[in-house]
Amino acid sequence: MVDWLLLTITSFGVAFVISRISIYIHLKFLRNHDDDFIKVDVYLPHGILLYSMKVPVIEIVSRNYIPWLESEVKTKHGETKTHSRREQRFVKVFFDIYFKHPRKLQRLYKTFRYYQKLYFRFMHHIIQSICCEKFTWKTTFGFEDAADTAVLSGALWSVKALVVTFLQKRTNFTAKPIIKVQPVFGEKKLDIDFQCIFSIKLGHLINASKYVFFSKPKEVRRHV
Repeated sequence: MVDWLLLTITSFGVAFVISRISIYIHLKFLRNHDDDFIKVDVYLPHGILLYSMKVPVIEIVSRNYIPWLESEVKTKHGETKTHSRREQRFVKVFFDIYFKHPRKLQRLYKTFRYYQKLYFRFMHHIIQSICCEKFTWKTTFGFEDAADTAVLSGALWSVKALVVTFLQKRTNFTAKPIIKVQPVFGEKKLDIDFQCIFSIKLGHLINASKYVFFSKPKEVRRHV
């Protein structure tokens, strides 16, 4: 009896400790002259890396006269993957269903709405639990025409203020956001340094996932 009690207490203690562990997501977009990339790092405290993805090149390719965005994705293992052909096949199948089998499309749409509702509920729980540990958005730009530079400078300040206000209403900021706009007159230039770090407790992530797995289909369909 004592052994079972100790085991139960230990299990609850381990579960509590795990639930308090934070997962960090570091998003970074850097553009400096011709060098630009998007990077995503997911890690635990003390810099324990779980996942890393870097997209250094985004270019428009044309295959079969269909313009498409193609990305070269580099992981920490040095792998490069492109998925434009698979995405084009998916779009082709979708249009085949739309024109040849409209009833299948209706069923597909209902299924999509069902899982969309689950996704929105999941993200609602996640967003409420997310904390923004760092938010930095610096832009240096310029045009040869000083008037255009001045106009865009004001527009950028407005856009950045709107974005930060939107995020502050939905996310808990633990650090003051840093936004900068540096106009350069008489010169064509565009440099962007965007970084943000979000954190979420593993326990909150588990609770949000439990809603998806244990929600009743009828309950979700009532909202579809």
